[in-house]
Amino acid sequence: MSVPTISVIMPTHNRRDVLLRTLDLYRNQTLASAQYEIIVSDDGSTDGSEAAVTDFATQCAFALIYSRLADNAGPSVARNRAMMLARGSILVFVGDDIFPERDFLEQHLVWHREVYPDERAGVLGRVEWSEELGSTPLMRWLETEGTQFAYGRMVHGQVLDYGCLYTCNVSVKRAFLERTGERFCEELRFCEDSEWGLRLAQWGFELRYNAQARAKHFHPVSLSSSLSRMVALGRSTEALAKVSPTNFRRMINADRYEHRPLLAKMLSILLHPLAGRFLYRPLAAFCERRLAADRIFAICHASYFYRGLASKRLWHNDKAAG
Repeated sequence: MSVPTISVIMPTHNRRDVLLRTLDLYRNQTLASAQYEIIVSDDGSTDGSEAAVTDFATQCAFALIYSRLADNAGPSVARNRAMMLARGSILVFVGDDIFPERDFLEQHLVWHREVYPDERAGVLGRVEWSEELGSTPLMRWLETEGTQFAYGRMVHGQVLDYGCLYTCNVSVKRAFLERTGERFCEELRFCEDSEWGLRLAQWGFELRYNAQARAKHFHPVSLSSSLSRMVALGRSTEALAKVSPTNFRRMINADRYEHRPLLAKMLSILLHPLAGRFLYRPLAAFCERRLAADRIFAICHASYFYRGLASKRLWHNDKAAG
């Protein structure tokens, strides 16, 4: 059996139907099927994903490896397990709801082999919302300027900050990971990608943006689901603060407020959970499908993030956060 050049790392949890749709799109890649493998790392699914993927594997030309964790341990554990099984020299990290364009893998390969062959070079591809979901002002903000992605501020070929290491569409050379020994922190369920990116950057990792490595994100989102995610993100940062104080301080903009107590106090008032619930959320709900209200979306999401942060007492314990 030939050794593939690319290993696609795809964690999943209880999303059998969309997972099968995603896998089906990899049948039509412009790369020869022998050049890539897909490793589905099942994070303890209970929806029949195992049987569905096992059956799919008998019908596709590319190598499809299925690995299942006994319990839901989080995406970091799932990715680390898949990395242990990978045979390719290039690891492409994707989500189970990321629909690749036909030349998706070829774009990653060409940039690693021909454009930026240095071992330390990685590639971030472009992700847009699937047309099937429609597009709202809120979704466009989340994609281009918001709390989820920042593609609106990127330029093709640009070197990106480690915070832009989005594991829905990013690739890294396996030799670099083997030399550095860096894996995802298994204590983290949120922010694990940027925390990993920070450690890689300390080894000289350079993340380049390839706007042509395109994929569609099939993940319905609403204001309610997006704000719930922000609360969960805020609560999860207790683990991040312990694992990576630098990354935590960056997330809460600590350096901006550390020596400006008045500004920090104003921030704590502006982002108070009551303001988020009774002022910003109604405004954001009004704008969600009507207006491109980026500033309203931004302050509303920030308020809900700090609600989760305050529930863990991190907001009040860190003076820099106000």
